[in-house]
Amino acid sequence: MSNVLIRADSSSTIGAGHIMRDLVLAEREFAGDRVIFAVRDLPGNINRAIGAKGHETVLLEEGTAEELINIVQGSGIDTLVIDHYGISAEEERRIKEATGVTLIVLDDFYAPHHCDILINHNLYADPARYRGRVPEGCELRCGERYTLIRDAFVRAKRKRAEGEITLTPPGVRHLFLGMGGTDSAGLNVPILKTLRSFGDVHVHVVTTGANRDLNHLRRFCEEEPSVTLHVDVPNIAEIMAGCEWAVVTPSVILHEVLYLGLPFVAIRTADNQVEMVTYLKEKRLPVLETYEPTALKRLLWGLRAGENVRSVPFQDLPEKELLQTLSWRNHPEIRRWMLQAEPIREEEHRAFVRSLDRRGDRLYRLVKEEGVAVGVFDLTQIDPKTSSAHIGIYTDPQTRGKGKVVMDALLHEAFARQKLDRLIAEVFEENERAIRLYRHYGFEVVGKVRYHDRELLRMVKEL
Repeated sequence: MSNVLIRADSSSTIGAGHIMRDLVLAEREFAGDRVIFAVRDLPGNINRAIGAKGHETVLLEEGTAEELINIVQGSGIDTLVIDHYGISAEEERRIKEATGVTLIVLDDFYAPHHCDILINHNLYADPARYRGRVPEGCELRCGERYTLIRDAFVRAKRKRAEGEITLTPPGVRHLFLGMGGTDSAGLNVPILKTLRSFGDVHVHVVTTGANRDLNHLRRFCEEEPSVTLHVDVPNIAEIMAGCEWAVVTPSVILHEVLYLGLPFVAIRTADNQVEMVTYLKEKRLPVLETYEPTALKRLLWGLRAGENVRSVPFQDLPEKELLQTLSWRNHPEIRRWMLQAEPIREEEHRAFVRSLDRRGDRLYRLVKEEGVAVGVFDLTQIDPKTSSAHIGIYTDPQTRGKGKVVMDALLHEAFARQKLDRLIAEVFEENERAIRLYRHYGFEVVGKVRYHDRELLRMVKEL
């Protein structure tokens, strides 16, 4: 059995990520060994999590290289793991020369190090960038192969694939919110306020007792029926696996989100996340350099439709599908809710579709779910000056329950791609089914419009 010392810290400003990944490293690399964590008693630390995993802790006064040397020499340490930005390469050299231990360093942004083994477990890690920054013969463990994923997530991924994980309440979409164990940027509550505009989404906030804003967060969540707060829970992996999408920091937790395959938005909260932000941008994945409510909403509407839903411009449709949209539009159950209730002839339909190439103020899309056409949406009276448009949808009259699929695709197009801020729907007041759908998505009645002898409700949704 070897004696292993791990140097890391956590606090309300540092966060909990270093300790959490070091616990995974201890479980993976040093099972059966004696593992001691050398930590400082900083405000908002999660040092108790170390003992909960059966490891020892030794408290440091200043965290100097000399303190580490004394502990290594006095405790018979064979391997020293340093996961701390405050220890320089020169201090690592001094420790190595004074103790002769096997020295392992965890790094996130290509800093110089003097060690035997360097681990950069981030997806973006490129071993070539350490050339000249580490000693000759240093073993480089970089990239996805070395990502520190907890075993609980491996089990949760299996359960997710087999449909064994369900979250409450049922019948809504579940979103995982993880701004770090300490939420050092204080973003949980502002993000929760932003998510209020997604009426059918239940948010699961995961944090720790080290969160300095915890009391405020508790009070906020108690008044929000669409939010569940999880503090220091052991089943974080299953909570995440039960969600359909996530908002997280581009840190350790993002590796777990990616491992589970969740659609996500990442929001940078610390300087040590710059490399991951760059990687996500290169991969065209949704990431924000800073938190901005409108930008977050646009990205979430971009995720909402899902990878199995896409919309195709009418101009790009083959003849069969073009005529399919016309047959739907001319169906009595569809026509009765149109301003122009008379059937449209094929020549009119084709001429109209050809005209769309010359019209920047309108677009029409056929929505497909897993390759199957399910409905149509349109944006008309598109006005860049007011960032607004009028909308309409209809679905295949032979099916039921596809209104939300089409609406998700519409809002994705309007808010995420067209960058609109205001949508207007005019619905006959007796069209209760459509009104329920619009209300479900947060449209509000702002007035009425008279059309011949019928009343139209004007409903508006603001981003």
